[in-house]
Amino acid sequence: MNGELRNGFSNVGIGSLLSAIGLTLMEVLSSIIPFSSLLGLVLGIIGLYFLIKGFGSLKRGGISVSNTGFYLISIGVILDIVLVVLLYLFLGSLGLSPTSLVGLSRHTVLSLLPYIAGIGIVSLVSLLLFLVGGILAGISFYNLGKSYGNSPMQVGGILVAIPFLEFIGYFLTWVGTMEVGKSPIGLYPYQQQTYVQTPTPSYPTPSYPVPYQIGAGTIDSTGRAFLTLFSQVQVQITDAQLLDSNIVISQTRSFTPTLLVPGNNNVNVNFTSFQGNPGRAYIVRLFLSGGTYVDALVKYLG
Repeated sequence: MNGELRNGFSNVGIGSLLSAIGLTLMEVLSSIIPFSSLLGLVLGIIGLYFLIKGFGSLKRGGISVSNTGFYLISIGVILDIVLVVLLYLFLGSLGLSPTSLVGLSRHTVLSLLPYIAGIGIVSLVSLLLFLVGGILAGISFYNLGKSYGNSPMQVGGILVAIPFLEFIGYFLTWVGTMEVGKSPIGLYPYQQQTYVQTPTPSYPTPSYPVPYQIGAGTIDSTGRAFLTLFSQVQVQITDAQLLDSNIVISQTRSFTPTLLVPGNNNVNVNFTSFQGNPGRAYIVRLFLSGGTYVDALVKYLG
C-alpha cells in the first residue's frame, strides 16, 4: 500500500506538469511558436496517462479520489483527433480543403450540410466531455489537497475546472504534489507502515496489516485531535498518548471509535490540554490490540 501512494503522488506530479506545459503551448503560445499546438497535444495526452495512473494508485491506497474526470477528458481528446482526421479525409476525397469551403456554391454547401451537422454534433459531445471532465478532475485535485491540508492543490483544483485557466491550475497542482512530497505530514503514510512493522523488544511484529494514516491530522489547545486511519482489518484501539520527540506530553481522556474497521476511519482523541507551538507537528500514538501501536502526525492549530 505504501508503494501505491508513493507511485500515485509521483505520477500525479508528472501528469500535472506535462498537462500544464501542454495546455500552455496550446492555449497561450500557439500563435507565437510554430507547431506548439501539436507538441502541446502530445504532452497533454502523456500527462493524462500519468494522471489516470496516479489517481488510480492513490485510490487503491485508500485516498478518496476519482480519475473519472481524466477518462472523460481523454475520450474528448480522442473524439477531436478522430474528427479532424475524418474531416481532412472527407474533404480530400472531394478535392477540397477547409479554406476552400468559403467559395463553394450554395448547392454544394447544402449537399454537405448532413456531414457538417454530424461534425457539429460530435464537436458538441467532445466539448461536453471536456467541460464535465474538467470539473470532475478539479474536484479530485481539490479533495486530494483537502486531505493533505495543501492550499496550492486546492486552488489548482478550482482552476482546473475553469476553461482557459486549466494550465494555471495544473501548475498549482504540480506545486502541491511537490509540497506534499517534502512535507513530513504529507509523506507520513509512506513512512508509517515501514515504521510500525519494524520489530522491537516491547512490541512484536503483528500478524495483521497495521493501519496507517491518511492525510494530515490536527490538534487544538484543548487537546482534541482529529485524524484519519486506513485499516485493512478490524482491530481495537486500547489506549492513546500524545508525544513530542518521543516524550509523552499528554495522556488521553477518551477516544472514538474504539474499533477500527476495514477502510478509512475518522478517529477523535481527547487529551488533557497542553500548550503547543502553532504549526508544529506532534505524534498521536494509538495502542492496538495484539501488542502493537500506530503513530499519526497531527498539526497544532492553537
